[in-house]
Amino acid sequence: MRDSCRIRSDIDAKIRDRIVAGDISFAEAERMRYRASLQRVVAYDFMRALSFPALGEAIPGRFSFLVAAFAMSGAADDSAWPGDIPEPVAETLQWAVTVVPGRDIQPASGRDVRAEFERTVRARLVPNESDDRRRGLVIHTRTVASDVRDGALHPYIGATIAGWADLRADDLDLAENLFVRDAADASSRWLSRREDRSSIESDLIARATACSW
Repeated sequence: MRDSCRIRSDIDAKIRDRIVAGDISFAEAERMRYRASLQRVVAYDFMRALSFPALGEAIPGRFSFLVAAFAMSGAADDSAWPGDIPEPVAETLQWAVTVVPGRDIQPASGRDVRAEFERTVRARLVPNESDDRRRGLVIHTRTVASDVRDGALHPYIGATIAGWADLRADDLDLAENLFVRDAADASSRWLSRREDRSSIESDLIARATACSW
């Protein structure tokens, strides 16, 4: 179970690991840093908090708490989501801040309320899927893939993050399956075959583009 959905800290840790292991130079590491706007970082932290419970990687409630805190801060009144955030994500978050359960709900009594709210948000964001776990997989994958497509996330880092999700036999019909399925192999090849890194990155970007928001 993952304790945090904070993308920047996850990426920085991965880059440090690769530097220490001798897999990348400092110059390469600089190129691999996350390059999203601050608003996109916040929005996609929300998306990860939304998807992880459905994938069994976290308990429900964090997304609800984050959105409630955001709604009460006043920041949500400032047209918070700029054009670099995909429209389905921006629209869903704008709606969520208007209906989120209050932060004063205590965990013992509020967990079911928050879990139901989060299921509702996932259903709104991925209306063509009826299974909540599959919705979580779609949200997780599209979030990573759109960052790779837009150049905010290095393809190798995107592949390692996408590979967190476990695929099941009944996921083979999902468009997102191709990106997740090949992520582990692609990230391994990227590390071991320096001469092929450019082509591997191009292939990952193409696969990410096919399943982005």
